[in-house]
Amino acid sequence: MQYDWLTREGHDTLLLWMLGWGAPSEVVASIRIPDCDRLCVGDYRRLEALPETSYLAYRRIILCGWSFGVWAAEQVCREVPITAALAFNGTPFPVDERYGISPRVMQLTLAGLRRTQSDESFNRRTYAEAYPALREALAIRPFAERLDELEVLSARASQPYVPQLPWNFALVGTEDRIFPAAHQQAYWGDRARCEALPHYPFADPTYAQSLIEKFL
Repeated sequence: MQYDWLTREGHDTLLLWMLGWGAPSEVVASIRIPDCDRLCVGDYRRLEALPETSYLAYRRIILCGWSFGVWAAEQVCREVPITAALAFNGTPFPVDERYGISPRVMQLTLAGLRRTQSDESFNRRTYAEAYPALREALAIRPFAERLDELEVLSARASQPYVPQLPWNFALVGTEDRIFPAAHQQAYWGDRARCEALPHYPFADPTYAQSLIEKFL
């Protein structure tokens, strides 16, 4: 896994971001919460429990999982003393007929990526109007690495397990072209808040900030 501290200034609150597939920390860097340290975790080719040194010093820990990051958080944050957990366009079952991307669609997506050796079309659907500003950052990691990561995620996230984290809130984008909004709503029930947003819901960072600050 890859760890990227956006802010590490000794605050007593940690904003812990579990990023989506292939996403660099730049995708959430503009979401600034006053008096919070900010840690981004990504690249899930190899999973490991979150190191205690990354969170033990904090009095409050706000977990934010985006996309596949919701599932990844379930795997690596089980020992983290979470104050609140927020999901953004994802569920603990990202490859699932009822609550995520259908396995058939996942396999077709992988086949398309292998054939074209490019994820530009996928990223355009994911990031929508924010894509031009993020395009350079998204391309820093080699495509082969990103494809390998999605292969791993597809295989591991298809395996049955029981979610354990205390998710308090879920933002569901009704214009999400990656994770079907209806599947997200079916999983989250009354914890979901539905908005007309694409899969990447952070183009307006002030909106995400306002949601997170409610749990501080």
